[in-house]
Amino acid sequence: VFATPALARRALEAPVEGQWTLQAFNPSPTLATTITDSDIATPAERPKSTAAVARRLIGAALGETQLLKSTGNAKALNSERIKRANDKKVARVQLDATWDDP
Repeated sequence: VFATPALARRALEAPVEGQWTLQAFNPSPTLATTITDSDIATPAERPKSTAAVARRLIGAALGETQLLKSTGNAKALNSERIKRANDKKVARVQLDATWDDP
């Protein structure tokens, strides 16, 4: 299925190598009744998943119970990130103070 008729014509006219063959759609009664509108329509956009959701899905697939409990892990990771950011700020202030000495 092509987005525009011009793209479909261009694909039909282009040489095709391999095991695939392209042919124009024939709107015969047997084919027209077997293809539904939902088969032709573009799929709906998937909802965005977060890292926590992905971690739970992977944990369930691997049978890891620690990955399924993401609330404690998320809090620990967040506090670790904040601590690292604060450490960087302190190091930067100390470095700047070193160069400011007379």
